[in-house]
Amino acid sequence: MVRWPPIVVCYVHGCEYGTKSVSVSMSHNAEKKWYQENDMLLKHLVKMLKRS
Repeated sequence: MVRWPPIVVCYVHGCEYGTKSVSVSMSHNAEKKWYQENDMLLKHLVKMLKRS
């Protein structure tokens, strides 16, 4: 019996990832989704992303 590593599904776009790589994907995809939603806002509602 082959035992596969646990799989986690990304809530942003639904792809499957291993438990080690999902944190990298989630942060990258959340930022991408933020930019997509921010680009659809009216000019006076656009927010700048704070980078630390």
